[in-house]
Amino acid sequence: MTGDPQALLEQALDHHHAGRLAAAAAGYEKVTALAPDHVHAYSLLGLALEGLGRLEDSAAALRRALALRPDMPELLLALGDLYRKQKKLGDAETCLRRCLALDPGAAEALCSLGMVVEARGDPAGAADLYEQALAADPGYAPAHNRLGCSLADRGETDTAIAAFRRALEIDPDLVTAHINLGEALSKRGRHEDAQACLQRAIALEPDDPEIYGDLYLALMRRGDHAGALAVCESVLRAYPGDVDTLAFKGVVLHEMGRSDEARVLFDCARFLSPRLIEAPPGYSDLDAFNAALRAHVVDHPTLVKSASVNATRFGGHTGDLLSEPKGPVADFERVVAAAVRGYIAALGDDPGHPFVASRPARWRLNVWAVVMGEKGHQVSHTHPSAWLSGVYYASAPDDIRADDPGFAGWIEFGRPDDEIAIAREPLVERIRPQEGLLVFFPAYFYHNTVPYGGAGTRISVAFDIVPD
Repeated sequence: MTGDPQALLEQALDHHHAGRLAAAAAGYEKVTALAPDHVHAYSLLGLALEGLGRLEDSAAALRRALALRPDMPELLLALGDLYRKQKKLGDAETCLRRCLALDPGAAEALCSLGMVVEARGDPAGAADLYEQALAADPGYAPAHNRLGCSLADRGETDTAIAAFRRALEIDPDLVTAHINLGEALSKRGRHEDAQACLQRAIALEPDDPEIYGDLYLALMRRGDHAGALAVCESVLRAYPGDVDTLAFKGVVLHEMGRSDEARVLFDCARFLSPRLIEAPPGYSDLDAFNAALRAHVVDHPTLVKSASVNATRFGGHTGDLLSEPKGPVADFERVVAAAVRGYIAALGDDPGHPFVASRPARWRLNVWAVVMGEKGHQVSHTHPSAWLSGVYYASAPDDIRADDPGFAGWIEFGRPDDEIAIAREPLVERIRPQEGLLVFFPAYFYHNTVPYGGAGTRISVAFDIVPD
């Protein structure tokens, strides 16, 4: 390949600044082909690839830049942040601590490390890091914002509100601070003020459907069901398969007494798919496969006590199980992929239903595991980045019984998050976990597990089908 690396870099930067990320990435790749030691091109390539959602490729580019310049705090910060977004918390912490060893007063790195520590289940440690970030740079608005989140999680709502307001005094355009302030004010019953905050966030980021989600939640708390439904419909016109909006729309319809319409969305008979799998090739039977999966999960280096950022309570949560070495997860991956293809084929054509109409032509798999013992459960949640989700039970204690009137340990579909104020009993379906049971469900189905009081260990392997 011929050309001037500097001229190619400038062209790629023009594309990057204009938001043409694919063209920018292609340009940076040309630069690195001509100049394999061009650190800046590799770092910019990493940023462009991240913007395109190609996180593994982004990490590879940043690692290449870091191999050339291991003493650059900026690269360690960028790679640490990327690992955090991928939930590779151990790798993220390693990078960020290396960054801080080189630049101890880096407020951005301290704040990012705080988010990693918080995700690992240490909110007090996270708050301390946010305070350190603010000591290093009192004008760093994101640290005020993150400190507010930490305070809100600990129930210190009024102090959190003050932190969010301070963040916005410094940076009036910090969208996440407007959102967080709106949520905190809504919890205090100040629904009109909350709505104003969220509308300001929408004005700043009109193309982010998650912000609209906070707005229709605030309207719901005000008792304005019609207004909440109108926002849902507006979001779905722009983003027809948006997971959280579909979930919320079903709840609002049911609350308004339009339960038949809600059942069209939460059609458990049509979209829930439980099935017992057969042992993959290479295993003597299903018990042998489950034993291999259980051993892989409990020894996995990413298994940590779950934090409030995850749905799991009184249990452990792994990171990405598709990272090498995959072990038996490689066989699980093949089983799930084949089952997904069958599920999609069985849906048929229904352009009028938002779930069926939004099925992806191409998709990728995300896999993680949850280990729970006594009192272990998951609070109600959806999977916003996915189209279809599922769970496989590698271990299900015998005392999760079919005749239990309280359904302890069962997975429950249809009950919304506790933060959503509902007056009517929701439309609920439950499935009892069994070893070898694979369950598919639309990613927008609210799901939780009923707390389990037995002494056994419940190990599930969860996964998302993410549009690619």
